[in-house]
Amino acid sequence: MCLQEKLLANAHSQIDQIRAGIAMKQAEMGTDLIDQLTPQEKDLLSRLNPEITELKEKFLACKTNRIEVDKFTGTSVCNVIRECSLVDIPF
Repeated sequence: MCLQEKLLANAHSQIDQIRAGIAMKQAEMGTDLIDQLTPQEKDLLSRLNPEITELKEKFLACKTNRIEVDKFTGTSVCNVIRECSLVDIPF
């Protein structure tokens, strides 16, 4: 077998591997992500989702409260704290 035939055979082999990879990815695309998780991952997800929801709600409440304080005082609470040098706020 000459060099050109070996290179051609190698190229065909690579094409076949790429096609197999594409087929595998297309099959995955038709599957819900939750179905790809292990039972342990599904358990962890079911425990973390309520915690994430709760933290989002707390964050929104804090954000709303901060906006109200800023409206009331006319200045940012962070700026007041910075000016008083009580705490070094990095943002």
